[in-house]
Amino acid sequence: MRQTRWIAAALVLCAALAASPAFAAEPSAELKARVERFLVDHFRLAPPDKAEVLSAWTAEPPEQWRFLVRLTRGGKAEEAVYAATADFKVFALSRLFSFRDIRAENRAKVSLEGAPVRGAAAAPVAIVAFCDLQCPDCAAAMGKLKAVLPAYEGRARLVFKNYPLNHAHPWAESAAIGARCAYEQKPEAFWALHDHFFEKQADVNVRNVRDVVAEVAAKAGADRAKVLACYDAKATLGVVQRDVYDANKLGVRGTPTFVIDGRFVFSETLTEEQFKELIEEALAARR
Repeated sequence: MRQTRWIAAALVLCAALAASPAFAAEPSAELKARVERFLVDHFRLAPPDKAEVLSAWTAEPPEQWRFLVRLTRGGKAEEAVYAATADFKVFALSRLFSFRDIRAENRAKVSLEGAPVRGAAAAPVAIVAFCDLQCPDCAAAMGKLKAVLPAYEGRARLVFKNYPLNHAHPWAESAAIGARCAYEQKPEAFWALHDHFFEKQADVNVRNVRDVVAEVAAKAGADRAKVLACYDAKATLGVVQRDVYDANKLGVRGTPTFVIDGRFVFSETLTEEQFKELIEEALAARR
């Protein structure tokens, strides 16, 4: 019976897409932003891909909305009409689904407790980075983000989460374990290792990663002996695995993946300007 009602509702919405609009209307800025944000999150679009509401109108039955939307993905743009109920609980693409707050759901799936933070801990926008310390694309992206963050002091913070790709990067997990060991001695030592691994990837290998962890952590003020004891015992492996668990809950499949105030962004080519655009958009959504 429930399936019958669902099919009937789907037929009503899909048939209504072809109906002539009762009146054309320019959507409010708030309504337009809400729909665009939902489509960006639903399709997990990363800059320069985007969703744009071109126009909106009501049609029979009057408790439904229509939106003419242009989606740009992979450099190609396509336009389509989508339907939504007036209470915005149901949205129709090729099927019906709940018009929900995907960003809030994503935020709830990621534990930030005890994670390394760069920037003010109370900054409202959290940029959660799932990265592999041996990943060249992560190194490039994090270098750009590091350059951008100072302009958002007190407004945005970087939260680092591990996602070592063990099948491709043989020393990534060891580096993650060592960096976390350093963090538990002194948070600044974690960020020293974070920067060193990303800036000196070509100089690190499976044979010297332990020495790199000890040397860089000690220079940053951590206790060398304690860091090495932690590293050798793999005492922080559980923390690294919990980060991976969080990533899997979100559907992370590669690095770098960012969750910017709940917005899922997987991209290997983000520019500094695009990072700024993403942060500004997150800040604007909180106003």
